[in-house]
Amino acid sequence: MHVERHEARWDELGRIDKMILAQALILLRRAASRGDWASQTRIGIIHLKGHGLPVSEIEALECFKTAAEHGDPDAQFYMGELYTRGLGVTRNDVEAARWYLLAADQGHKEAALELGDRFERGRGVIQSDVNIGVMYFEGRGVSRSYLDAGRWFSKAAYQGFVEAQYDLGTMYEEGRGVPQSSVEAVRWWRKAADKDNVKAMADLGLSYCQGRGVKKSYSEAVWWWERAASKGSAMAQCNLGCLHYEGLGVSRDRQRSRELLEISAAQGDAIAKEALKKLDWGNKSWALGKAAKTPARKPPPPRPSARKSEGGSDKKHQRFKCPQAAPRRS
Repeated sequence: MHVERHEARWDELGRIDKMILAQALILLRRAASRGDWASQTRIGIIHLKGHGLPVSEIEALECFKTAAEHGDPDAQFYMGELYTRGLGVTRNDVEAARWYLLAADQGHKEAALELGDRFERGRGVIQSDVNIGVMYFEGRGVSRSYLDAGRWFSKAAYQGFVEAQYDLGTMYEEGRGVPQSSVEAVRWWRKAADKDNVKAMADLGLSYCQGRGVKKSYSEAVWWWERAASKGSAMAQCNLGCLHYEGLGVSRDRQRSRELLEISAAQGDAIAKEALKKLDWGNKSWALGKAAKTPARKPPPPRPSARKSEGGSDKKHQRFKCPQAAPRRS
C-alpha cells in the first residue's frame, strides 16, 4: 500500500506539536467549510493516522468521502485505500478501483501506481495507463467501456508501452472505442512488433497476407510469420504451414508445411489439426506429436524489398479457415 509514501506529502503534520494539533484541526475545518477540499483531506489523514489523537477510521472515511465527491484527487486516492484495506468500510475491490480510477484520471501518480500493483502484479513493469485500459476493456472493477479503454491504451501507447501499442492496434482493426482503421492497426502493430511483441508480428503477417492496411504481399507475410513462429506462435506456425503448402511467398514445401502444422497442432491449434486431416499429403507421412516448438532453422530471411502481390490463389487457404487471426481479448 502507498498510504505511508503518500503521507510524506503532508509531513508537516507530523512536525506539528501535539499540544497545538487540536488548534490546527480547527483551522483546517474552517478552511474546509469554505470549500478547501485539500484541507478536508488533511483532516481525514489526521483521523486515519492519529498524530497523537485517537484514530477514527469512520471520521476519516467521512472526511475523505466529502472531499472525494468534490473532486479532490488525494481524497479519491484515500477512498481507494480504505476500500482496499477495509478501513471503516467493508473491503470492496470494485469500489477501490472506481476511486483509484477517478484519482488516476486527474494525474494522481500514487493512484496510478496502485492500479498497476493491484491488477498487473508480477509483470515486472508497472504500466498504469495500460492497466486502466485493460480494466475498462475487460470490465474489471468498472463498467466495460471500449471508448475509455481506447483512451487509456492510446496514452500508454504514445509513451512507448509495447503491450498498449499492440492492444491499440487491435482496437483500430476491430473498430472498438476508436474509428476502424486497418492502416492505424498496422502502424501500431509494427511499433509493437519492432519491440518483439509476438502477437503483433503474427497479426502483421495476416495483414500482409490479406492486404488489410497494407499492400498485399505473401513474401512480407512469410517474413513476419517466420519471426513469430520462431518465438512459438501457434497461429503463425499454422499460417506459415499453409503458405508452404500452397507455395505462396515461399517455395512450395509440403514437408515443411506438415512439420509446421504438426508443431502448431501440438500446441492445441484447432485449425492446424483440421488442416492436417484434410490436406492432401500424397504418399508421404510424418509422425504426429512432435515437441511444440519450431525446429532449429536459419533466421528469417531479410524483409523483401519489393512489396508486390505474389501470384497464387487464396481459395485453398480459406477452405481451411487459414490464415487465421491471433486470439483477441474477450
